[in-house]
Amino acid sequence: MATQVINGERVELTAQDEERLAVKYAAAQEDLPLKRWLAQMQASDKTMTRIEEDIIDALDDATKQRLNQKVVDKYAAKKALRGSKP
Repeated sequence: MATQVINGERVELTAQDEERLAVKYAAAQEDLPLKRWLAQMQASDKTMTRIEEDIIDALDDATKQRLNQKVVDKYAAKKALRGSKP
């Protein structure tokens, strides 16, 4: 049987406690891909904010063609990351 330290004392877990912890752990594991993606999106906001992304989305093709290549690359990377949402 599994144990857990509670208030400095080692206590044996009941089968119900073990099941509850297993369910909690499984749920946390399922959330990991989304949490990682959200962290990547937040990091990418430092190089191109959502407002900048929306402005570029609103541009016509001729105007988009005149954008600096670095901006185009950041925009493409951000769109690819956004499209990879789990």
